[in-house]
Amino acid sequence: MTTYKVHMTRQSNDQNKAVYREVELPVGWTLTFDEVRSDLDLAEVVFHYGQNEVQPVKDRYSVSVGDVIFLGKKTYAVASVGFVELDFELYGELLSSDDPYWFMLEFSNKFKHENNTCGR
Repeated sequence: MTTYKVHMTRQSNDQNKAVYREVELPVGWTLTFDEVRSDLDLAEVVFHYGQNEVQPVKDRYSVSVGDVIFLGKKTYAVASVGFVELDFELYGELLSSDDPYWFMLEFSNKFKHENNTCGR
């Protein structure tokens, strides 16, 4: 079974401490990291299995906008649509914001406007 760590940023702010969720890909999950077309595909799978409707975890929110998914050496924040790769500086800005959810919504909208993209 493959497990990925997700920093639950909004729940961390609510509880004033770092909160993480371990997202387990099911035993039947057959793709390896190399077989996934991109890190964004894998982030999408982790996001899906991080939903409480799919994989309930006591005392944890579902993975949502502003949460951070760790994929090997890369780190992605869940955006309003898709994911944003975080460098150290942007991760720090996200964590120091009053509300990671709104930070990522604003960042996503600014990124889409500047790059004329729509995420996924």
